[in-house]
Amino acid sequence: MMEDTRTTPYANSVFEQPWWLDIVAPGKWGEAVVKDGEEVVARLPYVFDRGRISSPRYTQTLGIWMNEKDRRPLRGNEQFSRQKEIIRQLLDQLPVKNRIDLILDSSQSYVLPFRWEGYTIEPTFSYRIPLGSDLNTIESNYSKSIKRDVNRGSKSLIVEDSSEIEDFVELQNMTYKRQNRRNPVDNSFTFHVIERSMKLDHGKLLIARDSDGKAHAGSFILYDEKVCYHLMSGQDTSYGNDCAMPLLFQKEVAIAKEKSKAFDFEGSMIEGIEQTYRRYGGNNVINWHVYKQPLLSEVAHILKPRVKRMIGYKM
Repeated sequence: MMEDTRTTPYANSVFEQPWWLDIVAPGKWGEAVVKDGEEVVARLPYVFDRGRISSPRYTQTLGIWMNEKDRRPLRGNEQFSRQKEIIRQLLDQLPVKNRIDLILDSSQSYVLPFRWEGYTIEPTFSYRIPLGSDLNTIESNYSKSIKRDVNRGSKSLIVEDSSEIEDFVELQNMTYKRQNRRNPVDNSFTFHVIERSMKLDHGKLLIARDSDGKAHAGSFILYDEKVCYHLMSGQDTSYGNDCAMPLLFQKEVAIAKEKSKAFDFEGSMIEGIEQTYRRYGGNNVINWHVYKQPLLSEVAHILKPRVKRMIGYKM
């Protein structure tokens, strides 16, 4: 089946576009829509699979897109009354009322209605660099350590646009192997996502290589005219601290400036990774994780981070 290349104006990000959802969840996605007459005022795309609603692999956020008229501040915060009703109407259209797990786009900051509908609400975090300034100004906000690492990496490595997806997938697998973990995403799926996104001119694969052509690290960015996301990365750490990743990030930001209005690191709740992203000087962005699930699943969700700490998994 040929993937849909349609786009919709009712989307906050590339992750909510029909063509992206056809890549990551073919035949499994739908959308809840609220209209005022013939005008679309809100849209919530979702993926429904095996009796539950969740975000597919490599999809940072999903919805809610809402028109500007209903987001505009009004006297007495009356806009929130309207938003509350819109959210209720969207949730009423979902095919299940339980087993729902979504991370909302950061534009949806009013999330209390989810709590009143029985959802648990948690923040997730990312860093986003506005790209309205020239590159020198953007890079002037990098920490001294980031600038030093970029300079060091540039002495022995070159970052190139690449079509060698197999090389990248191998680097990604090495990253998980270093952590004594198995890559949770099937290699063929990752290959498909990268290949299709590049074919549609919404993605770019980068590989950092040495003078012998050996791949040290790689990354994949996904973008539209709004935001460019650092979506995937992988590294061969047998080369030690070669500063390949800071060099890749520098290149990503330079490309993002030509494609989008902002660069998003896609976030992490792991302390060491958050610290690295923070040093690039971007703005802190909050995406709200909302979920509703049976009691046993709720208990498992609470215990999961505690078990990870017990086995030494870095949070």
